[in-house]
Amino acid sequence: MKNEKKIIEILSEFTEVDPADIKPDSGLVTDLGLTSLDVIDMITAFEDEYDIEIKDKDIRQLHTVQDIDKYIEAHA
Repeated sequence: MKNEKKIIEILSEFTEVDPADIKPDSGLVTDLGLTSLDVIDMITAFEDEYDIEIKDKDIRQLHTVQDIDKYIEAHA
C-alpha cells in the first residue's frame, strides 16, 4: 500500500486507536470506532491531502484502510 503511512496518520487524528494498531484490513467503523461525523471529517482530510474529490456514492464503498488506499491510488 503506497499511501498506508499517511492514511494511518490521518485516520489516527479521528480515533483513539494507537496508529501502530491500525492495519490495512482495519474497519473504519467496526475496528476504529469512527462515527458518521468522523467519516465526513476524515473524507475532507483525505480530499485536502491528496487534492481529490471523493463523491458521496464512493464514500459508501470505503470500509477499510485498504479501501481508502486503493481509492486514492486510482483517483489521485
